[in-house]
Amino acid sequence: MLNGVLDYSRNFGDHFVGVTVGMEGEKREQDYVNAYRKYFQAASKDDLDLGGVSEMSNNGNSWEEARLNYFGRMTYNYKERYLLEFVWRADGSYRFPKDKRYGFFPGVSAAWRASEEGWWKDNVKFIDYFKRRGSISQTGNDALLDTSGNLDRSIQYLNTYKFTGYYLFGSSYAPYLTPTRTPNPEITWEVGTTYNLGFDFKFLQNRLSWETDVFYHKRTNMLIYRNASLPETSGITLPRENLGEMCNRGFESLIGWQDRAGKVDYDVSLNMTYAKNKILYWDEVPGVPEYQQSTGHMANTNLYYVYDGVFYDQAEVDATTAKWPGARPGDIKFKDINGDGKINADDRVRAGKNAEPKFVAGLTLGARWNNFDLMMLFQGAMGGQTYVWRERAGEAGNLYKETFDNRWTPENPSHEHPRVYNRENEYWVSNQNTYYLKNTDYLRLKNVELGYTIPAVKKVGIQDLRVYVNATNLFTIDGVKVQDPEANDTGREYPQRRVVNFGVSVTF
Repeated sequence: MLNGVLDYSRNFGDHFVGVTVGMEGEKREQDYVNAYRKYFQAASKDDLDLGGVSEMSNNGNSWEEARLNYFGRMTYNYKERYLLEFVWRADGSYRFPKDKRYGFFPGVSAAWRASEEGWWKDNVKFIDYFKRRGSISQTGNDALLDTSGNLDRSIQYLNTYKFTGYYLFGSSYAPYLTPTRTPNPEITWEVGTTYNLGFDFKFLQNRLSWETDVFYHKRTNMLIYRNASLPETSGITLPRENLGEMCNRGFESLIGWQDRAGKVDYDVSLNMTYAKNKILYWDEVPGVPEYQQSTGHMANTNLYYVYDGVFYDQAEVDATTAKWPGARPGDIKFKDINGDGKINADDRVRAGKNAEPKFVAGLTLGARWNNFDLMMLFQGAMGGQTYVWRERAGEAGNLYKETFDNRWTPENPSHEHPRVYNRENEYWVSNQNTYYLKNTDYLRLKNVELGYTIPAVKKVGIQDLRVYVNATNLFTIDGVKVQDPEANDTGREYPQRRVVNFGVSVTF
């Protein structure tokens, strides 16, 4: 690891200037390789996996990676009124070819504390503090993940090979190599550009505060596979290419109030975040209908058949032209989206949401009176959805009570809810459809605590003795019911428990 930093700053009267420049480098090896080298120096190869296989009972391989980064910062401050900062990085990565190895990523931010202006202090007295700020910055990414979500250290601008089998030479076997992909000599950095505008307010003798940021983040040169437009019949395995583009926009805000009413000190704070991403360009299968494409939609969305009620009786089944083969009373109906008179994969529609909520908020309430204290935390979210996975019903398990109570039966037919089923044997169970899509909007009392501090015990050497009771997940208002609204899209997490605690805290 190589590091070097030069930092210079100086005051010129009311002006402050600071400059920082530096360099850092890193070269890493897998630790256990060094151990193997000590104990197996007689081996014909440093990497034991590349040697002969006859009577082999050990193995070992290695990897090496290196980076070199230059960075700098320059700041300017005039009376805490005008603030300016410029930062930059020049990052080099071993994962890219020499002519594309370095990326330059600058950033600039500026702020103006208008409340420090003389005319503001004389004319806008009800606002104690006002600061306006903005920034534009870029970052680079060279980290790649494989299909299992692990870090991919392969050098994708070079040919790569793997052992795929063995040839027999005389009485012993030797491994042979085959190429694993077509290299990409043009691969380079992903780039993220963020635009941010914000302001800070303090009103009414600093009792009311408000901070808000509006942002727009755009990612370009995203490293993705061309795995949709290239048919599998080509037999080609491609590396990632700098193809993708997407954006994310939204705001973050924090509003707080602190005051005293009689003998009660209290505070309230509300934090909110709204963010929505959109794929601007993605590799799509040619000819796919627009309503199935990823481009123009949020990331990580899925395709679903559209729920259109339930077959009430056999007469309705017979009268319906576009239906799944073998449909019968009590089955879910799917909409014929393209109007071709049949139900197949072309009738699936891309959802407009994913499991991540667009809006998340938290409300914190606190109060103190004499020796009592109270704290409450509410949290909520809107704009997400989850797929409620079907129960392993019939031979494999039980049904949700809600499913059983509302089920279709010949004696109690329904247009809304389907019949019961065995495992995933029904088409409307094995094929994802919007009947099982639930919005995950919720409001939850996440935590509440009431305490009392007994100060009189100071006479016996105890500084404070506080008794308290708290509870978590006291109640939740949501529309999912059969699983926790905070669970991810698999819907198989253990539900959050409601817990009540009593305790004592002693300070000596």
